Amino acid sequence: VKSVEFYAGAFSPEFGETTGGVVKVNLRDPRKDRFGGYVNVSLLSSSFLLEGPLSENDSIAVSGKRGFLDQYVKLAEQVEPDLREEVEFTRYPTYYDGSFIFNHEISGGNAIKLYGYGGLDTTEIIMAEESESGRFSNKISLDQTFLNVAGEWQLKEGAFTSVFSPRFGRNTIHYDFGPRAYFDLKWNQLSLSEKLEYRFNKAHRLKAGGRLDYGSVDFESS
Repeated sequence: VKSVEFYAGAFSPEFGETTGGVVKVNLRDPRKDRFGGYVNVSLLSSSFLLEGPLSENDSIAVSGKRGFLDQYVKLAEQVEPDLREEVEFTRYPTYYDGSFIFNHEISGGNAIKLYGYGGLDTTEIIMAEESESGRFSNKISLDQTFLNVAGEWQLKEGAFTSVFSPRFGRNTIHYDFGPRAYFDLKWNQLSLSEKLEYRFNKAHRLKAGGRLDYGSVDFESS
């Protein structure tokens, strides 16, 4: 993270139809001097970050995270074998998160950047007792995924700056409690935005921009 900006009100139209305050997180570019990173392991999860230069003009950062909830469930099953007689996990509860940043410097402050982040949460269990209702079953599955990919083309010519940003996002949620008790949601969104700025001097700037959003939703439930 490069910086965090907070706008309590009267913020720029670039944030859309947002109500209340706005917190803007500005990401820094991956380091260009050498490769570096970290690996972190805790009681709840493990994560890593790797960043560095790919060439004189290119740099990248990659990160990932995995939860350990499934390992605790497996440990509980070993401590209490009777748990398997009541609940059987066909997919243990797990979650994964990942992200990347790629930066390509063209010249004179002009650059192309690519961002991406996503995640996966999943589990599936079978209850020992059959449901007496025809609506529910003894099998329960939960799945959630999200993926967002964005780009940024920054062009600087003297006092003029242009930033073009396409973005694509896909989110899915699936809950299944039986043949007549399920929830399935798929949401796709495409966004194109352009921000223009002309600097007259240190105290005066003229800003303009536009944004086009397109979304599709596929929803089914019972």
